Amino acid sequence: MTQAPVWLTVGITVTLAAAFWLPYRWLETRPTPYAPLQGAVISLVKPQPAPASAQPPRAGSQTAGARRASRRFRSAAREPIAAAKPVEAPPAPPAEASGAIAAAPPPPQPATSASSRDMQLDDLAMRFEADPAKYPLDRRKTQGGITFSLAAIGREGSLFVLKVAVANDTDADFFIAGFTVQAGRSELAARSLFRILVEPRRTREGYVMFGRPSSQSAVKITLKEDGGRGSAVVMPIPYSF
Repeated sequence: MTQAPVWLTVGITVTLAAAFWLPYRWLETRPTPYAPLQGAVISLVKPQPAPASAQPPRAGSQTAGARRASRRFRSAAREPIAAAKPVEAPPAPPAEASGAIAAAPPPPQPATSASSRDMQLDDLAMRFEADPAKYPLDRRKTQGGITFSLAAIGREGSLFVLKVAVANDTDADFFIAGFTVQAGRSELAARSLFRILVEPRRTREGYVMFGRPSSQSAVKITLKEDGGRGSAVVMPIPYSF
């Protein structure tokens, strides 16, 4: 058997190598349905269960941090409401601080109306006439057509009550300025309930109240006229104080 030439052997070898290498490269570069999995890492290790401490919290449970965050959220949500509350105006400073002088309320005025005076007079007359301890006096004095009479004396509390009468026998009105009571040379505090006007041909009655005078002193009462001649009728009170 004759030996093949060297060039024939090399050609056959190159042809066979090309025949096997070209199909392999074509199959390697052809797209396949498994191409998307290239680069993916597939683990064949069985997954282990997570420890109990790493388990996610159950529904409805909150950690301390979540509760604090919830409280902060609720507080922040309420802040606009608190800020929206109306701000009350500060109280006005007193009049003394601002330099203004507040006017003091007027003192209560005593009842001086005719109807109020008549009611007081009627009440006192009712009590005086019902008092069995009153002492009758029956003293009178006439001066310039005016007759001043002392009818009786009694007690009401710590005060003496003297019933008096004024008769006007003139043709003009007689106005009464008041009554004064003196014990010796001292004038006693006195208060009277009497009409200030005595019409012509008219007699008016009233009461004069005063405190207890000192013992063994002469006590007298004076009727003073208001206007006109300004006359005064003085008469002693015949009573042993």
